[in-house]
Amino acid sequence: MTIYTYDSALLSDLYKDAYGFRPSGSYLQAWTYYTDEFKQEIWDRLLAEVKRAVEETEQYHADKQYQADKDDSHD
Repeated sequence: MTIYTYDSALLSDLYKDAYGFRPSGSYLQAWTYYTDEFKQEIWDRLLAEVKRAVEETEQYHADKQYQADKDDSHD
């Protein structure tokens, strides 16, 4: 038995976290016709995109902090 972790009620929020904007109405409409397996594939891709975006943001801030610390050490 396959266990699905997607949550249709959270799709719009997860999509926004992944891409910075909410999905279109047609995207949400299409979602209702997808199989559970395909919904899970989409959900997993969105989670991976959110993870990538978070890691990228963390790296950006770490680099920015490193540069600030480096600049402060030259004063």
